[in-house]
This record gives sequence, C-alpha cells and structure tokens, in this order.
Amino acid sequence: MLRNLSRQGQQQSQSATTADASASAPATEAAAAAAISSEAAPAAGASAVDDGAADTHTDMDIDPQPGCDDSEACPAVETSASLAASIIAPEDAAAGAADSESAATAARMGEALLSHSTGERVHLREKKLIDFRNKLYLAPLTTVGNLPYRRLCKEFGVDITCSEMAMAVKLIQGEAQEWALTKRHASEDIFGVQLCGGNVEVMGNAAELLSNHCELDFIDVNCGCPIDLVVERGQGSALLSRPSRLETIAKGMLQVSTVPITIKLRTGFSEDRLVAHTLIPRLANLGVSLVTLHGRTRAQRYSRLADWQYINQCAEAAPTLPVYGNGDIMSYQEAMEHREKTKVSGLMLARGALIKPWVFTEIKESRTWDISSGERFDMLKKFVNYGLEHWGSDTRGVETTRRFLLEWQSFLCRYVPAELVEVLPQRIHERPQPFYGRNDLETLMASRNAADWLKLSEMLLGPVPGDFNFQPKHIANSYSG
Repeated sequence: MLRNLSRQGQQQSQSATTADASASAPATEAAAAAAISSEAAPAAGASAVDDGAADTHTDMDIDPQPGCDDSEACPAVETSASLAASIIAPEDAAAGAADSESAATAARMGEALLSHSTGERVHLREKKLIDFRNKLYLAPLTTVGNLPYRRLCKEFGVDITCSEMAMAVKLIQGEAQEWALTKRHASEDIFGVQLCGGNVEVMGNAAELLSNHCELDFIDVNCGCPIDLVVERGQGSALLSRPSRLETIAKGMLQVSTVPITIKLRTGFSEDRLVAHTLIPRLANLGVSLVTLHGRTRAQRYSRLADWQYINQCAEAAPTLPVYGNGDIMSYQEAMEHREKTKVSGLMLARGALIKPWVFTEIKESRTWDISSGERFDMLKKFVNYGLEHWGSDTRGVETTRRFLLEWQSFLCRYVPAELVEVLPQRIHERPQPFYGRNDLETLMASRNAADWLKLSEMLLGPVPGDFNFQPKHIANSYSG
C-alpha cells in the first residue's frame, strides 16, 4: 500500500517542478498509452479508420481488477484506519527513507489519512458555494479529456472542467495512476473530479479523501457510463436501475464531503425505463448541487439523437436544482436553441468540443468561426507544448503526447470548415462527405486515415519511431442511422 502511495507522492512532488523534471509521465496517461500500444494494429496507416467517434468510455479504459469489484467490500478498503496504518508501517517507512522526498510525502499522506480515520477533519480549503447557472461545462472524457486538452478548452472559454472518470476503489487503494487524474491546472477555476463506483462505503470514503486532500471544487458521480464492464459491476449507468442505491451513495457522500456533490445521468437504462424525471427531484431533495442529463438511455449509446424534450421535462421537474443538458451540441445555434426552448441551467459539451474545441468561443460570442487551417495548426502546437509540459519532454513524454494527439485527431478530422458546409451549422450526427480543403493542410487535417494523422504528428513532434504502432480507441460508429 505504501509503495503505491509513495509512487503517488513522488508523482505529486514531480508535478510541482519544471516540465523537464516531470519527465516520468503521469501514470494514468502512460498506462493508457501502453494499453493502446498493446492493442495496436500492425501499421498505423494500414487502413482508414471508421470516421465515427466512440462513447466517452471504452472497455480499454477500464482496467479490470479481479477481486476488487467495489460492488462488495474490498479487503483493501475495509477501514480508513487500516489504510492509514499501512501507510505509516515501520518497515515501509524504512524502505522509503532512501528517497527522502517520497518518504516525506508518504508521511504527510499517512498523517492525513490517520486523521481521516479518527474523525479529525483536515480542511485544505473552505467549502465554497458555486453558482452553476448559465455556464458551459466540458464533459468528463476518458482518455481524451486529459489536462492539456482541458487547458486548451479553458482558453477557448469553457467555464467548468472535470477530470477523466476515476474509479473510487482504486483511489482508496492508493493507486498512483488513478490519483494522477485528480490533478488540475491553475487555469481550471471551477474544477471537479468524477468518481465511478457502486459501493456506498467506497464512494463515501473516496469522496472524503478527495474533498479533504485535493484541490477541487466539486465531486461528480458517474451514473452514465454505458460500458459493459462497468455496468456489470453495478457502476455507471447500472445505478439508473437501482435508484435507491444511487440515493444512498449520494446521501453518504454529501455527509462527508466538504465540496458540492454533482451527478451525471442518462435518461434511463433503456427506452422503456426512463427514470431521470423521477430521480432528479429526489436528488434535489437530498441536497446535490447539480445534475447533468445526457439525453439518451444506456442502451441507445449514440444510435439516436439526444432527447431534448425529455431533458426539458426533467429540468422542469426540479425547478430549484440546476440541471444541465448534454447531447449533440456543436454550434452556437444549437446552444442558443436549447437555452431558449428548455429550462436547463447550463450546457455540457462532449463530442462537439472534441471535434471543434473553439465551439465555446462561438457560443459565448454567438458567431460561427470559420477557423483557418493555420489557426487550427497553432492550436495543435499549443496542445503539444502543454503535453510536453505535463507528460515530460524526454522520449517517453514525447511519444505519450503523440499518442494523445492521435487519439484526439480521431475526432478533429470530422470537422468541416464553415465555408464548405452547404447548410450551417454542421450537425454532429450527420456523416460529413470527403472533401478537398482550401489548402493542403486543411485537406490533411480532414483525412480519416491514421497514416495522415501520423504525418501531422511528425510536423509537431518529429519523426515517428520505427516501432511505433497506433490504433484509435474511439472507432465505434456514432452517427445516427
């Protein structure tokens, strides 16, 4: 346990240093890159990639751990006291003495968790009230919603950002790769961490740890992830079928958290089991601060358009609670329509913000931005610079940055320049036809072939290593039929 937390402490210490000193990339992103590599196709450009975009989570994003399903109590998380005791065990303290920085970090973590176990609350920040109304919210996005990407979206005008989905049981176990997800950038002025889990005690313990020991403004509960591996464990959208369990989880988290608790839902588990309109008022009565509703069921994935009429019905059912709508927004026209025709308090964007992150600027300025290929290339340069700062500028950091750039390109390639769209705005569910851009760079950026994405990466990061293989995670078709 201490070894995991020592690695976490070492990583936290490294994050405070310069980009060169942080050359060992945060474990989550590095692990994701390794997972991509292990599943990679024989050659990056061997075939064109499906031009769809997958759900915000994929099976590859969820690391199964036999025996550590949080739907039942896990031995490693039975008590906070045992966790604290394991952190300050004498033999582990001696082992960590060789690295004074890691040992000091582990000791601080041990003291924090010991006070956590004995009931003495450690407040790293005062609980603050957040005005969630009339804001733009970047959805939690596994893999592609990393810190460099969120940092870029902040520059384009997004108000609220959230971490990638973090598994509650792994946080409790002290896994460094999961704790890396909780890191925020200084520009993220309203930042939350999204938790996924189905066990009341585990979710409560994770919420208390996060609120007491992390720099965050809210904790979001994932009740929307549709991936089979998550649902089979009673997590994510499985909680839509167990509303009483969800309420108990929310109640427990509200009792221990020093920051607001928010919930992200789908409309229901299946079309014949819509539950959001009855569940949201009950969550409002418990005291949650915000509910975000994705206008599709778990079963629908992206096979249908988001149901904004039902989103409005749910917003009207809880007039005192901020309810955000989520689904199919990729233009200021769509954002304006939903604001005018529904009672939602704000908007969450996911795929639309991956395809064109400048959509936040468009919405705030009520205009269509016919962004040039040069401006888009400058945006990619920024992402690369932020990636090297975050993941490191050594060989490992460069290739980690490259992989996440390529993952993002599987969305970026779907953008059609405004001047070339027959009828504005471009709709997220409409499959764009191949086109020639206004210059060679614009044409290259629109390619659906992974080999062309590699060319773009070489323009930014230099030659691809000979043994480099890449296959996008997000390859499932998400256009409506």
